[in-house]
Amino acid sequence: MAVRDDTVIYQRDILSRWPDRVCWAGLLALGVVMPIVQPGKDGAPFVVDSLAYVAVWGIPFWIALLTLWSLRRYGRVTVTRCELRVGRERIPVHHLDRAYVYLLATELPALAGRLPDLPDLPWDRLRAIRDARPARLLGGAYAEPIGVASYPLMLKDGTAVAVATRDPAGMVKALLAVVPEG
Repeated sequence: MAVRDDTVIYQRDILSRWPDRVCWAGLLALGVVMPIVQPGKDGAPFVVDSLAYVAVWGIPFWIALLTLWSLRRYGRVTVTRCELRVGRERIPVHHLDRAYVYLLATELPALAGRLPDLPDLPWDRLRAIRDARPARLLGGAYAEPIGVASYPLMLKDGTAVAVATRDPAGMVKALLAVVPEG
């Protein structure tokens, strides 16, 4: 049995944490402020009023928190020494075509100037092949979230996949470190 190396090289959530904090603050405000401003008519204790407001009036916040959790769960990009994980999908790094990782690295301004000498590859042909194939978004989503771009990668079998991330330079740098030559 092969030994897997699950050392995390790169991990990034697709969303920041501030929307969660806004939802929790809204629930806290509902639970504390509303029972003071509008107490229950039956003389129920403060805790009961508070829980009732959070449970009933907080439904939009609970739905938002569930949506944010789902986006974060299925959009988390993790690169280990042996695989690329996006959400629940796992792709072994030896299935990724290194030439297309190089191509993506040359197209990112944050990485283009810091790359070592690249191999002499037919860049125009690689770009044409990649752009001709529709890429399936990894992670299970139908489209990337608002404000997030997806970046195409090619597998060695010719399948095009895309990864939605807010930090493409970090992801590509990690992939260049783990995707084997050839």
